[in-house]
Amino acid sequence: MTDTDILVIRKMLGILNGIGPAGLEEQDLKEQAEIAAGAPLTTAEQDLAVKLLRDRRWIASYRQPVTERVRWYITEHGKIAYAGL
Repeated sequence: MTDTDILVIRKMLGILNGIGPAGLEEQDLKEQAEIAAGAPLTTAEQDLAVKLLRDRRWIASYRQPVTERVRWYITEHGKIAYAGL
């Protein structure tokens, strides 16, 4: 992972950790990570970070019953990874 990848992943995990089980929609997570990073992020950087988080099972999703939208939240493995980054 590059330094930018680590920064983006840490920001995303931190955001989801702070929000709790309600989670965020993917696009909102990407936007919040960019704001938290304090620098513009490419779409590829954002997409790659979310893919890595999903693949490593640091985040998981559920379908919100009222809106039917997919929301992402941090898993226990993600909390451990967040503490280690």
